[in-house]
Amino acid sequence: MEDEHRSSLLSSISDMIRQLTWLSHRQSSQTMERLGLTLSQAILLIALDAHQGRATMSDLGRITQHAPATLTGIVDRLIANDLVDRERDEQDRRVVFVELTDAGRKKIEAINAERYRDMSQLMEQFNNQELELLSSIVERFVHELARLDAANYHGPR
Repeated sequence: MEDEHRSSLLSSISDMIRQLTWLSHRQSSQTMERLGLTLSQAILLIALDAHQGRATMSDLGRITQHAPATLTGIVDRLIANDLVDRERDEQDRRVVFVELTDAGRKKIEAINAERYRDMSQLMEQFNNQELELLSSIVERFVHELARLDAANYHGPR
């Protein structure tokens, strides 16, 4: 009986996470569209920001999970919009760096402001105690997901 209840709960949670993922992706796409970006472009800018504004194309591909050709197209469009620059390493010309421009840093600020606005609006019906509980559960969930991801990505340790 307990196993059936747990199985039912896990199935329900899985369905909610799938719905959360879909709705979150759609909401994020709409938010980025208001800022003149695709979601892929925003993800790349956020990844760059997380790496102090500069990273190699290889690192960006690993982080964003984009194929090299796709990543090149995204970077090309960001360059055309003056949000990033691209340069080759002086010692190893095969290494290509992508760097945020001042306009790219301002766009990151706009992304963060929009994301905060969206989250504030989404959570306005929750009191502080509910937010603390949700934060604690989501933090634990993310920790466990990262642990599972590391085990799957790097193999069992």
